[in-house]
Amino acid sequence: MDQLVTIKSYPKGLTLVIKEDADILDVYQEITEKFFESKSFFGKMKVALAFEGKNLTDEEVGQIVDIVRTRSDLQVVCTVGRDLSIKNAFEKALSEPEQEEEKPDLLTLVEDSEDALVIARSLKEMEEIDSDRTVVVYGDVPHTASIYSDKDIIILGKAGGNVCAGLDDLPHFIYAKEFACSKIKIGDLTLYDQKSGSGLFGKKGPMVAKLSDHGIEIKPY
Repeated sequence: MDQLVTIKSYPKGLTLVIKEDADILDVYQEITEKFFESKSFFGKMKVALAFEGKNLTDEEVGQIVDIVRTRSDLQVVCTVGRDLSIKNAFEKALSEPEQEEEKPDLLTLVEDSEDALVIARSLKEMEEIDSDRTVVVYGDVPHTASIYSDKDIIILGKAGGNVCAGLDDLPHFIYAKEFACSKIKIGDLTLYDQKSGSGLFGKKGPMVAKLSDHGIEIKPY
C-alpha cells in the first residue's frame, strides 16, 4: 500500500507531504500511526509544522496538529503556510518568542493502539460507544450520541451527548476542544449544566474535566 503521508525533517520543523487524492480520515489514521512509531526518535523538541501536497482546510490542519501533539512528545509551536523556502520560514517562526503557556500533560495518550479505541470520524446521531479502553474521537459527538469508557475520553471536536468516563472507578479525565453537553460523568460523579449549547457552564474552547477533592473540576487546556 502506498504511503499517504511522508514526513520531511528540518532542523527546526517538520513538513508533512500528503498525497493529494488521499481521504482525510485515512490521512488522520496514518499520521496517528507514524507519530506514535517515531515518538522516541523526535523526542520533546519544539517544532513548526508545514504541509505540502493535499489542500487542507483550517479545521483539517487543526485536527492534524492535535494528532501530532497527542501521539508524540513534540511541542508544536505553530504551523507554517505554503512557502518556497520552508526552512527559512521555520527559522523565522521559531525565532519569535513563544506566546503559548506550557500545557499540563493530561493529553498524553496511551502507549499503544491496543489500549485505546481510536475513532477517526465524528459519531453519528444516536450512536453509542461502550469501551473498556480509552476512547479517542477525531471529530464531534452529537447531542444524541453517547460514549461510555472505563478509562479516559478524548474528543478532538465538539462534545455533545452523553459522555461518561472512569467507569473502572479509577481517576480519569475527559478532554474536548469544545464542551456542548448538558452533563458529564466521571466515575460515580455527575456534573450538570442547565444551559448547554453555549459551552459547558459558559466556558468555551479546549477544556479538560477531571476529579478533584471537590468533585469534577473543569479547566481550560
